[in-house]
Amino acid sequence: MSVFVYNENMKIPCLLKCYLSSIFVIISLITFPVQATDTVSADKNTPISVQLNWHHQFQFAGFYAALKQGYYERAGLDVTIKSWQPGIDVVDEVVSGRANFATAYSSVIADYAKGAPIKLVMASFQFSPMVLLSHTPLNDLEQMSGKSVMHYGNLQIKGLIDKVNAIASEQVVEVNSSGNLNDFIEHKVDYYAAYKTNEPYRLSEMKVPYYIIDPKTFGIQSYGDLVLTSKKTAQLEPEKVSAFRNATIRGWEYAIRHQVEIVDYIVDNYPVKKQWPALLEEAAATSLYVKSGKVPVGHVEEGKLMATAVQAKESGLITQAQFDSLDMNGFLFKVSRILLTPEEQAYLKAHPVIKIGNDLNWEPFEFVNEQGQWSGMAAEYFKLFESQLDVKFEFNTNKSWSEVVRLAQKGEIDVFSNAVATKERQQYMNFTEPYMTFPMVLATRKDVAFIEDVSKLKQRKVAVVDGYWSHESFKTRYPNIELLLVDSVEEGLQAVLSGQAYAYSGNLATINFGIKKYGLNGLHIAGHLGEDFELAIGVQKDNPILLDILTKALATVTQEQRNQIYNHWLQLEVVNKVDLQPLATA
Repeated sequence: MSVFVYNENMKIPCLLKCYLSSIFVIISLITFPVQATDTVSADKNTPISVQLNWHHQFQFAGFYAALKQGYYERAGLDVTIKSWQPGIDVVDEVVSGRANFATAYSSVIADYAKGAPIKLVMASFQFSPMVLLSHTPLNDLEQMSGKSVMHYGNLQIKGLIDKVNAIASEQVVEVNSSGNLNDFIEHKVDYYAAYKTNEPYRLSEMKVPYYIIDPKTFGIQSYGDLVLTSKKTAQLEPEKVSAFRNATIRGWEYAIRHQVEIVDYIVDNYPVKKQWPALLEEAAATSLYVKSGKVPVGHVEEGKLMATAVQAKESGLITQAQFDSLDMNGFLFKVSRILLTPEEQAYLKAHPVIKIGNDLNWEPFEFVNEQGQWSGMAAEYFKLFESQLDVKFEFNTNKSWSEVVRLAQKGEIDVFSNAVATKERQQYMNFTEPYMTFPMVLATRKDVAFIEDVSKLKQRKVAVVDGYWSHESFKTRYPNIELLLVDSVEEGLQAVLSGQAYAYSGNLATINFGIKKYGLNGLHIAGHLGEDFELAIGVQKDNPILLDILTKALATVTQEQRNQIYNHWLQLEVVNKVDLQPLATA
């Protein structure tokens, strides 16, 4: 039941591990649809404070990344991250208004059950990294009888102690945490509560042997680092809360994909207690908790929260009566409707039909099917918008994407349904935050080895769809590479199979979909361009009202609806093992 961690002979140097873990996170870190944030001009940015529940480290990377990348700023938020100090009660911080948001352990559910006026915004970790450190192996819980456990009052550890006390001859001796790892190293306590992403690395660096006891092994599981706000804030300013949540999710998505960059940012801007290698080690470990399988970052399920509430009751944190009256649905922050201003309502009434600039043949994102209907992931989003806004979106049925772009440049199309906000397009369009994100990759024949440096394809021909972002990106970044312009993803992939092109460049989702749909089994993914394909809604620059309306519409699409759309169209094969072999998805 325990895991011995430190082994000097098997230890991999941190930098090598970081290199291996970053070589190609292409498929294992595919991002799920992310809710769009509210776009507000910089001069109207709202001051926001976030209270942490521990020292600055990669544990809070989503906030740092959202700051660094400007996600908060573009959402109209001026965010300050408040350092943790011993004795700070994060629930009291948000209820009192000293902080707008805070991170908390899952035991905060007990505070809610006791009447604290708080709302749960998101979960940073899909399961808690909280574990116990031990000096000796643990083969049976009864071995903890009469032993001392230093902890923070965390629900995972409380639940484990309850299991021990139910069977042990002597009760566990609980010791309030000092936050000092030396108490464990010097054997002042038998067990020490720690984050698996943090203290184990420090012990390994000091060559202190230890064992890990994970509460999940004994059926105790819950979310970690819950993000809270006050009930008052959620009720009076739901759009602000939604904007903060969505920008933070985008921050986490970025932090997972750019771990070294965010570690550098943390070290340069915050008073960290760790050394750079320790932060990088933490980053690699933390990513496994933030993104779990196909579950979107930040996602929270009511059923899993109720299971945590059961643990809180069994641990004596709440009474049976408090548990029975618990309204977990009321704990979750939700934006259930679009809050339109009178001006926005008047606009929709005056414009019952809105022209969409869509692609005819870009599966799975959007295409016109055999019945002449607009279909795909983007189309399903806009069907939701139609029902919410009571308008009709008129889609393109016969024009190529390059023609659609030219019409948009002339102002003859109101909206891009699904496009990358390139510098060229931003000259005539404003964009929402991206609502779908995938890595840009190269597809080649299977006999082509991994392409580490795209710039070395100077003597090769790369196929790209005319007018797509991959076309613009290659023209800008690799002007010396010869391009074969094609009209569709299928044509580009077929060009690679026939030898007309050495590689096809596009986003992972469309390539994966095309390979499977057309049975192109002779292809695989052989390279990553180091960029992500971020799809957003574009609106004519002279139409800020429509941009605000569609931004709000995006923000009210529930996570369940997003999951349904995603799973309907994409069944990507996820590669979790990192090695130096060519990476293939076909």
